[in-house]
Amino acid sequence: MGMLVDLRAMTSRSVLVFGAIYTVLAVGAKLLGSGAPTVLFGFNTRGAARIGFGMVPRGEVALVIAGIGLAGGVLVPKVFGVAILMTLVTTILGPVALGALYRNPAPGLRKKIEQRESQVTFEFASREIADFLLAELRGVFETEGFYVHLLDRDRHIYQLRKDAVVIGLRRQDRTLVFTCDARDAAFVNTAVYEVLGGLERTIRGLQKPVDAAAIVHRIRETSSAPGRGFILARFLRPALLKPRLEATNKTGVIDELLDILYRNGLVRDPASARKAVLEREESMSTGMEKGIAIPHGRTDAVSELVCAIGLKPDGVDFKAFDGQPSRIFVLTLSPTGASAPHVQFMAEISQILDDERRERLLRCSTPEEMHAVLTARAVPGAVRPSPPRAEAAEAARPARRFRDYLDPDCIAIEPPGETREQVIDALLRTLHARGKIRNLAEARKAIFKREAAMSTAIENHIAIPHVRTDAVDGLVCAVGIRRDGVDFGARNEELSHIVVLTLSPATKPAPHVRFMSRVARIFSDDVRRRVLAARSAEDVFKIITEAG
Repeated sequence: MGMLVDLRAMTSRSVLVFGAIYTVLAVGAKLLGSGAPTVLFGFNTRGAARIGFGMVPRGEVALVIAGIGLAGGVLVPKVFGVAILMTLVTTILGPVALGALYRNPAPGLRKKIEQRESQVTFEFASREIADFLLAELRGVFETEGFYVHLLDRDRHIYQLRKDAVVIGLRRQDRTLVFTCDARDAAFVNTAVYEVLGGLERTIRGLQKPVDAAAIVHRIRETSSAPGRGFILARFLRPALLKPRLEATNKTGVIDELLDILYRNGLVRDPASARKAVLEREESMSTGMEKGIAIPHGRTDAVSELVCAIGLKPDGVDFKAFDGQPSRIFVLTLSPTGASAPHVQFMAEISQILDDERRERLLRCSTPEEMHAVLTARAVPGAVRPSPPRAEAAEAARPARRFRDYLDPDCIAIEPPGETREQVIDALLRTLHARGKIRNLAEARKAIFKREAAMSTAIENHIAIPHVRTDAVDGLVCAVGIRRDGVDFGARNEELSHIVVLTLSPATKPAPHVRFMSRVARIFSDDVRRRVLAARSAEDVFKIITEAG
């Protein structure tokens, strides 16, 4: 096309004038035809201009059409020159205009869209461990039927896509960062937990880069996000459900559920399947929290994902991470080589079995009732209990701010004690003295048990000791300021200067995790410096009030 350009024709006055008019019309047509209609679909003027100028550049198609017209004698060289001039100007104008429009970070929509994006991060002991687990995770997602696309090899950026699910994955030094819809956070945590289970022996030699118990807790916490409608009915039928298991130990429960699958023709080789499940149990317990256990394994004894569910209201010791007996058992088997939604199924189970549905399930006396509860159908003659009015109101109430849960009287400057146990005890006594804790002994026992399980120190010299306990009626917190710092067992061995003690009821709705997330966000470097320099509890409360 460039060889066809007559430069002398393009520099003539008539071509320049007509070319300018033609270019203005071409730009205006794009702004009106592509930009203006977007105003009807929620965009403001700025957004419409961005879309319009984004469509302004012309290139290969315009040149080809003009070249065909010139070669066929339909266009004369001067008219072809006008087309070349328009293409040149619009190609340059588009990026320049877009750069100016995006320099202003204001949104291009009239209404703010709620961001449902969630970021899930895992930090490991070294970059080599992160790389090793990244490779394993890619294999897990591919087995789940995801397309794993490498976007940037140097920066280790991947996109994982399956149907409507899109997950971003990147490695930053020794940290793996997942970016996904909030509804898929439980699936991501379950995938990482599954990889850690298979690599437990290796991880023990690498000083356990991630606490598996914490991930199990995160799987349970993210179950509040709405699921993606994974249809359990595809894998469940009453014949695979047993309301009263006879077994009294872990191995017996697995054998009893395997027998159900075998009698229904879903397992070819029970011995091989049993070996796969028990090997998985040896590497890491599948006892979750809240009385749920999900023994599982991959084996060539099945052709597709199969499962059987049994109940044992009296409970069986499954070595659960919360130390409680397990009462609901979901045995899951998936083929070794074929694609199957193995991790997705376990994530969905963890989301479905919330507090209310677990209670309903344990009250079932027939397989048909269990099937109705699990597949969300109404049980004939049964009435679904509604939550008490106060609990329903609390659950529906918008997330409150940090300062809404904090009283100036519950802020302690230099609380007594040299150890984290002594500091926590001082903050507990502060809350108890203000009537915020009913049973001090019960609260102390619960919080110290939680501290023994895993450190609650986070980065930036902050610790958030927390627990759910029926010693309180609602979420309460106390803040301690220790300028000399207290050892809360931080991974980087730094001392904690700001301690936010948080207690939430175990059986009532409370924004437990959201509150802790808000605490972590509020204490920026500037806020932390100002709090540590404050002279009184009132000054600390004022700083926190301004921050959130």
